Amino acid sequence: MREAITQALTRYYTHHGASASMAKTKANLATGMEVKRSKPRPVPAELQQVNSIKAAIALTTSKIWKTGRDLKIALDQRINAAAKAAKIDLAAQNAETRRHLISTALSDARAALVSNANAVGWYDKTVTKALDIVATIHPDDG
Repeated sequence: MREAITQALTRYYTHHGASASMAKTKANLATGMEVKRSKPRPVPAELQQVNSIKAAIALTTSKIWKTGRDLKIALDQRINAAAKAAKIDLAAQNAETRRHLISTALSDARAALVSNANAVGWYDKTVTKALDIVATIHPDDG
C-alpha cells in the first residue's frame, strides 16, 4: 500500500515540475519511506572562481554600466550559469548550497582582509546583515 502511495505521489510531484529524483525523494519523505541520501559534492572550482570577489571586480571594471542593476543582473546571470553547469541549485536548501554559501563568504572575507586590514569591522557588520538575510531564506543556517 505504501509503495502504491509513493508511486502516485512521485507521479504527482513530477507532473508539477519536480525532477524525477526530487519527486521520488519528496514522495518517500511524505510516506515515511527510507530516503537515500548522497554525500554532498564539493563546490566545483569553476563555480568558486566565477563567484569570487576578484571575478566580480573584473566584471565591474570591464565596461561602464548604465545602472547598478545592470551590473547586478550580469553578475547574477554569470553565477547562475556556472551553478547550472555545475548542477548546483542555488535556491535549494541542502548541503551543497550551504557549502557553496560558506565557501563564498570565506573567500570574500579573505579577499577583504588581504586588501584592507581595517576591513574587519566593516566585514563583521556586512556579514551579520548577510547572515540575517540568509536566515530568512535558509532558516537552518542563520
